Formats: sequence, C-alpha cells, structure tokens
Amino acid sequence: MFILIYIALLGWIPFCLLLFALVPARQAVVAATIGGWILLPPTGFSLPGIPDFTKLTATVFGILIGTLIFQPNRILAFRFRWFDLPTIAWWLCPSISSLVNGLGAYDALSSLFSNAIVWAFPYFIGRAYLGDREGLRDLAIGMAFSGIALIPFCLFEMKMSAVLLPRVYGFGIFEGARLGGWRPRVFFSTGLELGMWMSAASLSCAWLWKSGSLRKLGPIPLELPLLSLLITTLLCRTSGATTLLIFGLIMLWLSAHFRTGLLLCAVLLVPPAYHVARSTNIWTGEGLVRFIETYLSAERADSLNYRFRMEDILVKKALQQPAFGWGGWGRSRVTDSSGRDIVDTDGMWVIFLGTTGIVGLICWSTMMLLPAWSFVIRFPAARWSDTATAPMAIVAWLTGLYMIDCLANGFLNPAYILAMGALSNAAWLVSPTAPSTNRGRPKGGLRTSIPGPRPNGPAALGAGAAALGSPPPDARQTLADRYRSLARSLSTREADRAAAEQALAHAYDILSEIASARPGNAEALRQRRDCGNELAWLLVSQGSELGGDPARAVELARRATHDDPDRADYWTTLGAALYRAGDPGAAIEALGRSVAIRGGEGTSNDHIFLALAHARLGDVDAARDYRGRIAAGAPGRDPGGDLIATIDSQIEAHSH
Repeated sequence: MFILIYIALLGWIPFCLLLFALVPARQAVVAATIGGWILLPPTGFSLPGIPDFTKLTATVFGILIGTLIFQPNRILAFRFRWFDLPTIAWWLCPSISSLVNGLGAYDALSSLFSNAIVWAFPYFIGRAYLGDREGLRDLAIGMAFSGIALIPFCLFEMKMSAVLLPRVYGFGIFEGARLGGWRPRVFFSTGLELGMWMSAASLSCAWLWKSGSLRKLGPIPLELPLLSLLITTLLCRTSGATTLLIFGLIMLWLSAHFRTGLLLCAVLLVPPAYHVARSTNIWTGEGLVRFIETYLSAERADSLNYRFRMEDILVKKALQQPAFGWGGWGRSRVTDSSGRDIVDTDGMWVIFLGTTGIVGLICWSTMMLLPAWSFVIRFPAARWSDTATAPMAIVAWLTGLYMIDCLANGFLNPAYILAMGALSNAAWLVSPTAPSTNRGRPKGGLRTSIPGPRPNGPAALGAGAAALGSPPPDARQTLADRYRSLARSLSTREADRAAAEQALAHAYDILSEIASARPGNAEALRQRRDCGNELAWLLVSQGSELGGDPARAVELARRATHDDPDRADYWTTLGAALYRAGDPGAAIEALGRSVAIRGGEGTSNDHIFLALAHARLGDVDAARDYRGRIAAGAPGRDPGGDLIATIDSQIEAHSH
C-alpha cells in the first residue's frame, strides 16, 4: 500500500489534537470531521483488536482522544436523553443479529465496537459539541466552506479526469466520462459521493446566505463563492445529487415562504414509505420506469429498472431472516455456486435490511429521521429563514435528502451522523422562541415597555418576547439589551431561572450575530463576551451540585477567556463551570488565574469554588483555608444558593 495512506490516516489523530489545542472545541470537531472526510483516502488497513483503520476511524479516535485530553468535562457532564434510544437500539442491532445467527459472542462484540465507531460515537459527539444554535451554525458553515474549498479540485478533474486520488494516494479505478465530460471524484470513493457532498454544501451555503446567517467569507461577499459553488456542483455531472439539490432548495424556500412544515414532513415520509412499499412488493417501480423511458431517457430507465430488479432479489433473501437479518460476513448477499456475488447492492436501506432485518431497518431509520421530525414539531416554518433557526432547517432538510439518496446509494458520511446528533439535541433542548433576527426582512417595531404584571417561570419569557416585538435591523443591540435586562429581573426568583436562561440565550444569539457582522468592532465583541459570561454564570450559579448546564457554561466561559484572557471575572466563571462539570483540578487552575489577575485578592466567588474544588479532591487543609476567607467576607457577587453548607459537609466527610 502506498506509504502516504499510512501517513495521512495515522497522522490525522495528532492533527485533531492540534485542532483542539488551537481553536474552540466545536470548531475543532467540525474541522476534524469534515476535513478528514474530504481529504483522507477512502481506504484503510487492518490493525489488531480494532476495526479497519479508515478515515472514519481516524477522525473518531482523534476527536475522542482530543476530548479526553482537552474537554473531559463534556464526558462528565453528558446526560443521556429519551431521544437517544433509537441510536442506542441501532448500535446494539448488529450484535443481536450476530447472536441470533449463531456467529458467536466474539463476532457480537466486534459488531458492537464497529457500530459504536461508525454510528454511536459520531452521533454523541454531535450532541455533546454541536447541539445548539451556534454549534449547528458552525457545522453548516463548515459544510459550505468545504464545498467552496473543493471547487478548484473539481475543476481540475473536470479538465484532466479523476486523477487526484491515484496521483496522491496511489490507487483508484478510472471512472470514465459522464454526460459529455469528466466526472470529478477528488478524494471520495466515487464521483457520485462527491456530487452528493457538493449538493449538501451548496444547499447549506445558499440557505446561510438567504437567511443572513453568513454574508461574507472574510472580506469577500458570499454571493461570488456561492455562485461558483452552485455552478461547480451542476458541472459535477451527478444527475441524482443535482436533482436533490434543486428540489431541496425549492422546497425549503416554499416552506419558509408559505410558513408550512408539511413539505418537509412529506420528504421525511418518503424513505419509510419506500422501505415498506418495496419490501412488501406493493410497489414494483414499473410505472416510474415507463415514465422515465417515455419522457426522459431510455438509458436512465434501463438503469433504474436494473436497480429495482436487484432490490427484489436482495429483499427476497433478506426476508428469509426477517426479524434481525443474516448478520455479517456477506451472509445476506446472493451468490452463485462458487460463492461469487451475482447481485449488485446499491441502496443502504436494503443492505441494513439484509444484515439486521426489519428491526434494524426500523432502528436505523428512526435514528436518522427522528431529529428532523422533532425539529418540524417544535420549530415553526415561519422561522426557518431566520438567522437563529436557519442552520437547524438546513440540517433537517439535508437529513431528508440524504435518506432519499440512501434509497439508491450507500455512501456513509460521518458528517451527517454528527449532524443528526446535533439536531437531535437542539430540537428538544433549545428554545424554539428565539427572536427573529433576519437582517433582510424586518417584521415589526420595537415597543418601549413591557406591559402588564410579570408572570412566573417560562411564561415570563414568552410575555417579555411578545412585548419586545421583532426588531428592525438597526434595533438588534437594543433588543439584546432588553433581553439581558429581562433576564436580570427574572433571575432574582428561583422559579424564573429557566426563563432568565432563555432570555440571556436570546441576547447572546443576537450579540453573536452582531459581532459576526462586525468582526473588527471591539465593542461588539466585548458585548458578546460579557453576555456569554453572564449566561455561563447563570447556568452554574445554582445551589444544587448538579444545577444548570455546566457543559454549555464551560464552552461559553472558555470562549470569553480565550478572547480576553486578562478579565478576572471570566476566569471566575470558568472555574465555577469546570467545578460543576466535574473537573475540580481544572477549576482550581482557572480560579487561580482569577486570583492572580486581581493581585492575589480573590473574590468570595473565587474562594467559594476554590474551597469546593479542594474539598472534592480531598485537600482538607486548602479547603479550610478558602472556607476561612469566605467567612472573612471577601468581596464579590453572591453565587446563588447556600454552598457554604456543601463545603462544610465535604470538609467534615474528608476529615473522618
């Protein structure tokens, strides 16, 4: 095997660690996943004790090791949710198939490990790192940028044929010409896979531009790169992927324009309806073949008819073991007397039907489609073109289009699985009531006061949002200030904390958009940092040891300290968040920075969380020392809740 393959695949792990060390964690995850998929070779090699080492394996291992070294708090703070059940079920299905088919415990464990690397880990990485609006925006931008970065490579291969893979990595079959020219492949397994990725990148870029979520790439207006990306995608000569792109853009625009989620619902129903119709032979596909033959192309009709006939044979074999399929080792394939495959397998769905049966197909389909269904249920289509919600709409629509593509093809891509995890988390745990901040279409005026008495709990935020109205573009800063003021008012009562968090989250979203639109404006950046720090503090400053959302608080506080490392308050918040996230050692280090910046005189908050962190580590003397400084009345803001009793109880427990 060409030596560069080993260097690239094995070298991707240290490259991932470098990304974690240099850039924010969520951006490192996006760059590692997408960069690995578009740059690394589509092959692998065997290593003892683990599945074949491929670009997917290298990417997943790189992110997991980076998380253990740089972001261990994310593991400690992670909590499983009910919507993770389909992913867990799909993770288990291949091992159950192995046991049902008598392939033994070793094969079952091997299947469990392989499925974790391919499906479970990317899903949960997406949940842990990208499961909010900002994370999904980074993912959508990463997809769009990857497509733009691939333009020169695609144009080169359109001229010279698909030669980059064999010239760089030393392998790759010649694909030939398509539709009167060369079809590019770059470093993907086939030109069809590249075409689908370019279509996904084009849809992401187009909707980011349409919604105002992204207007420039550095100093360059996005219109020129977007137009180049769309033209290049059309020239990739992948008719199926191009059709899905055009269809997706039209349907997404119609959904937002007419404010209806029914079109996306219809798209999401296509894959399961196809699975049922084809596996039961209710629909043979003959009518579609005749239509294409009459109105489009006899050649395309013959190709489609061949696919249908191959599916018929594979489905018939699969249904001989209907519940959990045939398991691995090619047992679901159809072979001749010499063991040679006699049926081509294209669609991912029929592969899973054969290997894991009806149960596995249901679990896989549910895992892939549930996040988009959740998004449709919770987020009104009227907001899909808003800057705050547009990235979520992009991922939801790409889900439906990717699953339709899986009816005919079997291109596994970890970026889609990462997106499923991110959208699954955001669809249920992010508030759908974020203000409309579409810069291109103001939707109302800004009221000057909040009428009526203040209600309690989450209803308070709804009342405040209704009173604030939707701002014109020049009132976004005012709207953010009002949300921050509303949050401070609500945070004075424990019953209103959830509403206060939502209000601050809305303010942070708006200020992030302002800062993105004004990258050189120091005041805009400071406003975002202050709001992020304020939100992070609210997420961790509850009396309960397990209160708030420590993982999100750590991310916000790290961003603030990275952007302004000389601000002591930011380090205090980061230390508190790290303690809440279960990393007392890192908390002590961050709080020590705060104390040092203040000239050795920490605030009461510094001392409270230093005492808590030392007590958790069993360092009773240090915990008592900081406990005494609290009693001496060091100045600082009240962290909320009686944490002194927690310190005393931990000191007493370790003293015995």
